[in-house]
Amino acid sequence: MNKDLVTEKDYQKSCTKLLRQLYNQKKAIENQDDSFKGIQDFLDRYGYECGHARRRMEVGIAEDFTGSGGGGSKSVYAFELAQYFLTAKDALELDMKEVDQLLPLISDIVQGINRIDIPRTDPAFKAKDKILEWHTTLHKMKAVDFLNEGQIRQLKLDLETTQSAMYVFLGASKKGAS
Repeated sequence: MNKDLVTEKDYQKSCTKLLRQLYNQKKAIENQDDSFKGIQDFLDRYGYECGHARRRMEVGIAEDFTGSGGGGSKSVYAFELAQYFLTAKDALELDMKEVDQLLPLISDIVQGINRIDIPRTDPAFKAKDKILEWHTTLHKMKAVDFLNEGQIRQLKLDLETTQSAMYVFLGASKKGAS
């Protein structure tokens, strides 16, 4: 019998804490050392081959990205996602464009989407990847950086199309949620 020694909840909590610490240390090093080329370069230089850990550090979220999270009520997920999407879109409408303002909002969307088991063949899976790409992009930027007008316009479009794809996948009516 194969039994996990750490529950998934404890694992997620510990990984999230470690990623937050790593991100804070990265910011501190970047502010003090111009020769620092990033975490991936550090791992390469010292021969670390940890593929899953690299992906989690790159994206900045402790959760699995394979779409195997699953479980739970679709109506609860639809409600939570509507809330996350609306908050992010409202922030963009209020002219928030700094990374430190947008990253937490996109993180909420990513974490919400990762709780849903989406088959790779479903159009919602590609939509999920768009938001993951935005999260990765924002995570690689510095907190004081901001998105330009073209990036903001693209993010708005990607949020809208991803929200629509999620509602279709979850069987929710977009008219009732927006």
